[in-house]
Amino acid sequence: MDWDKVTSNLVKAEIKRQGFTQEQLCEKLEKIGVHETIGALKGKLNRGRFTAVFFLQVIKALNIRLMHFDTLFQQGEQTTTDQIKK
Repeated sequence: MDWDKVTSNLVKAEIKRQGFTQEQLCEKLEKIGVHETIGALKGKLNRGRFTAVFFLQVIKALNIRLMHFDTLFQQGEQTTTDQIKK
């Protein structure tokens, strides 16, 4: 399983599901005291490599109350953004 891709897709799908752009996420992170440039944010999301702390900051910035992880692991490496959004 490509864990970096799964992680990246999970966050990107949540941003899209809520109707935000990555630029808007950057602004929301700034509002909670997390200083990320848009370039750094895009790099993290494209690589899918970031700390658990950053993941929790994204959850807080997007005001995520519930995430379903069951679909992440059903398809193994076939996981796509569309499957995560379901």
